[in-house]
Amino acid sequence: MRMSYAHGIYLLVFSSMVNRGGSFVLNFTKIAYEYIEEQNKTEKGKINSWGFTKEYAFWKENGSAEIPPVTAKVAWMIYGDCHPHTRREIPKMNCSGHFSWAFHEGIVCPFHLQYNTTLPIWQRGPEPKNFTLELDRYTGEAVVFTWGHSHDAKLFQAKCHFVAKISFTGYLVYNLTDPGERNSTWVTVNITKFANNSEELEVKRGKLTFYEWGVYFERMWCASDQNKVK
Repeated sequence: MRMSYAHGIYLLVFSSMVNRGGSFVLNFTKIAYEYIEEQNKTEKGKINSWGFTKEYAFWKENGSAEIPPVTAKVAWMIYGDCHPHTRREIPKMNCSGHFSWAFHEGIVCPFHLQYNTTLPIWQRGPEPKNFTLELDRYTGEAVVFTWGHSHDAKLFQAKCHFVAKISFTGYLVYNLTDPGERNSTWVTVNITKFANNSEELEVKRGKLTFYEWGVYFERMWCASDQNKVK
């Protein structure tokens, strides 16, 4: 993604997130349950089962070629509004690091939303470390990653806001059965319908989209060779 384009997306998304105010946790399964509850009223209580993952009976019986179950992925993750505003070059000394992501809008869902990143993100100089960030298990606590330990070290720190775009594709399926009848009917629903059940969900290019955002803190302690990181 080009940096100028990414920065424009960040400003647009972040401004809309802040305007909503407060913190929020999207429970994907709960959204699905609420959708089914509404549909069951329309169907006069005939819905006897439903699902949106490959373990549901519909996909075990019919496969998933034409009507796939729901899948999700992190399309991108970008940072902005960093302090200090300019990237600092840290001398290539022995460094330890403490990194944390505090979410203002998070998500809980039955999908693995992993995003591979290289740390540090804002400051330059130390040998980079790879880290896989889990974005699908919001607990209210910050996600933290650390490496090394140093003493008599100089502290370098930064604070940024981040936005992660999460995209969902696929179908929810429910089964209708009339009382007293043996036959049942499968009903398929594109997952984009969920956008009507939560203002935090929207449809972008045919995909159900959720923007997860929060604050990122980066702290590096760097020592000279005689005070090696342990």
